[in-house]
Amino acid sequence: MFYVFRLYLYSMRTIKENQFFVWEENDLTAPTMKSENSGITALKNTTSETKNVSVESVCEDTGNKKEWKRNCPKCGKESIYISKKGYIYAQNHKSLCKNCRFDISHPKLEKICPNCGNLITYSNKGALESALKFNSWCKKCWKQKRKISRFSELQRECPKCNKKIFYSSQNSFSNAVKYNHLCNTCKILGVKLKPWSNEQKQYFSKKFSGKNNPFYGKHHTREKRKYWSKIRTGRILSEKTKKLLIEQRNCELYRQKQREIRLKQILELGCWISYNQKACEYFDNLNKENEWKLQHAMNGGEIICIGYSLDAYDKNKNIVVEYDERKHYTGGKLKIKDVDRMNRIKNHLQCRFFRYNEKINELKEY
Repeated sequence: MFYVFRLYLYSMRTIKENQFFVWEENDLTAPTMKSENSGITALKNTTSETKNVSVESVCEDTGNKKEWKRNCPKCGKESIYISKKGYIYAQNHKSLCKNCRFDISHPKLEKICPNCGNLITYSNKGALESALKFNSWCKKCWKQKRKISRFSELQRECPKCNKKIFYSSQNSFSNAVKYNHLCNTCKILGVKLKPWSNEQKQYFSKKFSGKNNPFYGKHHTREKRKYWSKIRTGRILSEKTKKLLIEQRNCELYRQKQREIRLKQILELGCWISYNQKACEYFDNLNKENEWKLQHAMNGGEIICIGYSLDAYDKNKNIVVEYDERKHYTGGKLKIKDVDRMNRIKNHLQCRFFRYNEKINELKEY
């Protein structure tokens, strides 16, 4: 390979006649000289003219790059080398081209399966020798044999639900028999989870209530509702689910939520709650006589409490007054639903509760 030497500009000042010379050489093989004086001739440099004849015959110039070529000793294909060292190494070691290097045929390590007769290939001699020694089967036959052993030998019944349990290994099967293990379903049902405390319930209810709920302000589409109705039609509920639903609906919290939802729907639709004008006039008279501040339908609107709209309520003195028409009584006694309503409001507000009977014209505290 030719090495190119570059000499930078250098100046040389001579004492004779104060002459100044400048040389600029790019390649030692073809040196040139420039001078300010036209009478001086250029010098020639012939130091690096020795070349390797054996490499020169193979080397070819392709622009600024040089390449070396040789033929593969096996297939005769021409291979190109970028460096001189790689070319010399390949020539000395008689290396093959890439195609011939990777197409070397190794001896086939094969064996016939004694069960199904299919060929089994092995990657090394050790695996083949061990397979011949133990007369091993192929993977497919081994899997089938393992399945048969599973379903025939390694199986037992759950002591609780009599369900069949299958085991993959002998150790797990022996441990299950020894300690009388249950199946997975019985284990999960047997685990008793700790019930949530009231603090945890309040924390999560506040966290996901109102605007914090990810579904706040959204509504299900009609397509989803139709899809769910189709899925649930014809479904037969078990007795346990029926009992749970009955318990939930008989619960006071469930009823209270339903009442509150119904009142919100009425107010959102723009409907008004019916009231009695005579009752409002009676409440105004009570305010004058007893110096109360009862709020009713014609004096600020009826106050809503646990899903009920109160006829008249004084916030400062915590007094509730109900005006009962004839329809609230049966056989001279107050209806059961009115009694339950009164007890719920009293327990919630801890207030004084008065009822006025229109028929008898009597105000009574309960």
